[in-house]
Amino acid sequence: MKVLLVTEFFPDPKKLNFTGGVETRTFFIARNLAKKEKVAVICRRTKKINKVMKVWGISVYPCGFKTINIEANFFSVIERIIFILSAFFQGLKLDFDLVEGSNFVSFLPAYFLGLIKKKPTVAWYADVFQGRWFQFFGFTGFFGEIMEWISLKLHWSKIIALSKATKLKLVKQGIKPEKIEVVYGGVNKIQTVKGKKQSFEKKNIICISRLVKYKRVTDLINAFSQLGLKYPFLNLIIIGQGPEEKNLKKIVKKENLSKKVIFMKNLNRKELITLLKKALIFCSASLVEGFGLTTIEALSCQTPFVIPDMAVNREITENSQGGLLFKNKDVKDLRKKIEMLLIDKALYKQKQKEALVLAGKYDWKKISNQTQAVYNKALGNRAINV
Repeated sequence: MKVLLVTEFFPDPKKLNFTGGVETRTFFIARNLAKKEKVAVICRRTKKINKVMKVWGISVYPCGFKTINIEANFFSVIERIIFILSAFFQGLKLDFDLVEGSNFVSFLPAYFLGLIKKKPTVAWYADVFQGRWFQFFGFTGFFGEIMEWISLKLHWSKIIALSKATKLKLVKQGIKPEKIEVVYGGVNKIQTVKGKKQSFEKKNIICISRLVKYKRVTDLINAFSQLGLKYPFLNLIIIGQGPEEKNLKKIVKKENLSKKVIFMKNLNRKELITLLKKALIFCSASLVEGFGLTTIEALSCQTPFVIPDMAVNREITENSQGGLLFKNKDVKDLRKKIEMLLIDKALYKQKQKEALVLAGKYDWKKISNQTQAVYNKALGNRAINV
C-alpha cells in the first residue's frame, strides 16, 4: 500500500521539534507505517525541510512558504491558502493508493487529490471546532469556520476520530457513525528516557501547551501564584509558544513570579521528554482538547497529572487513572488538586503506578496498526463501490 499523508507541519527529523499533537501523531504514524508500507508526506516548507528528502523511510515533499506561522492572523490565512494550492499540485505528481488529511488546512487538498485520482480518502479528526472558531480566533476564525464546514460536507471514505468524544461531535454534525473509526494517540516508550524524578524538596509543575487564550494557561498561573505563598520552593515550567506569550509573561511579572515561572520553547523531543520525566506534576487547564496527547506522555513518564474534568479527559484516563481531575474553570479546585499530590505521598505513588499501566495501552506501534486497519477498510470499501 502506498500512503500519502497531507499535513500542515512535519518535524525536523534530526531534532524532532513538534508544534503540537497533530504533528506528533502524523510523524509517529508515518514512521511506523514506513516499516511496512510506502509512505509519502506533503507538508509546509520550513528552514529545515525546504527540499524533497527521504528520512525514516518516509518521502517528504515540502510546499508553500519557507516559514511556519502558526498564529491566527491575516498573513497566516494567506500562507495556508498557498499551502492548500501547492500541496494539491504537488500531490498530482505522486502515485498513491490512499490519501489522508490531518487537519482543516490539509483536508481540501487531500480530498480532491483522492477524488481526481479515484483513490480512497481519509480525514483524521482531532476535534470539532464548528461554531466556535470566532470565539477562539476572532475575525480570522471566519476562514476556519468555512474550511471546517466544507470538510464536514465531503464524502470521505473513512474518518478517524481521535477519541469517542470527538466521534460524538462528528455524529452531531451529521456524519454517519459507521463511517467513523476511533483511534487514539500514543506514546513511544517514553518511560525509557533518562531523567531522575525530583525529590519533594524542590517541586516543578510542568505545562506543555500552545499559548493561546482557549488553553487557559492564565488559570494555571493564578493557581500557582497562590500555591507559591505556601510552598516557596515550588516552580512552574511552561513549554510552548503562541500569541498569548507576551500577555502571560506580563501577568507573571505583575505577580512577581518571574523567578518562579520559566517559559521555554523550541525544545527538541529529548529535551522536552526529559523535563516531563523529571517534573513532579503535569498540569493543563485547557477545555479544548480532542485527546490530550501530552497527558498520555506524562503518564508514560510516571508524572501524575492535574487536568480539567471533561468527557475526553475522563475517557483517555479511564476516570482519572494516573492523576486528578479538577472542576472546569475553577482555579480554587485546580490549586486544591495540585496540593493533594504535593502533600499526600501515598496518593502520589498510587497515581504513578496507575500512570504506567494506563500508558501501556497507548503504544504508537499498536496505534499505527489500528490506523493501517482503517486504511485497509477504506481500500476495501472503495473496491466494493467501484
